[in-house]
Amino acid sequence: LREYLGIKSEYRGDLVAKVNEESAVRFGQALIEYAADHPVTDGAALVNLLEELVTMDMPGAALAMHEAHPDIFPVSDFRAQFHLGNAAMLAGSLVIAEHAFTEAQKLVPAETAPYVNMAQILIHDRRFDEALHWIDAGLAVDANHCGLWEILAWVLQQQEIPDHAKSLEKMARERNSWAGLSLAADLVAPEEPERKLTFLEDIYNEGNP
Repeated sequence: LREYLGIKSEYRGDLVAKVNEESAVRFGQALIEYAADHPVTDGAALVNLLEELVTMDMPGAALAMHEAHPDIFPVSDFRAQFHLGNAAMLAGSLVIAEHAFTEAQKLVPAETAPYVNMAQILIHDRRFDEALHWIDAGLAVDANHCGLWEILAWVLQQQEIPDHAKSLEKMARERNSWAGLSLAADLVAPEEPERKLTFLEDIYNEGNP
């Protein structure tokens, strides 16, 4: 972002001033006005800008930069789709986010982040069955992804599945997942820590320490 705006590397900004929502919006608007006369010409540089703007908590500016450069956005690049999805999700543009994360997953199926984010978007829209599909696909990639197991437990509870903790335990055993069984033990018997030891011992004895 410094390089794009032509800011000297030694400049550190006003260390006294606090960055608030209003100043972030003003900066985003100024950035888009700057882009009108200084278009980004390289797709990789555009992706780096999107990532930095999201990190700086300016997803709206990131989306605007993407919209201003449709011809150079590298649609076949995982980072491009993933950071676009992050910007859209944070900005509340969930349709754009859903499309971007779907494309990111197609490009790198072994990366779990798109599964997590897609599940969160679908849960927000109360599309629980679709969320379960993405969670299941993500656990097929990483059976011990703690975040996905926590999301799964929440979805099962929201669907009012009878004895959802037992259902979670069953799913964890089917996937031979220590992360899933650990969470299931906390839910099934929160006052019995020895239950977790028993669950995890089963996994250990099966050669999955």
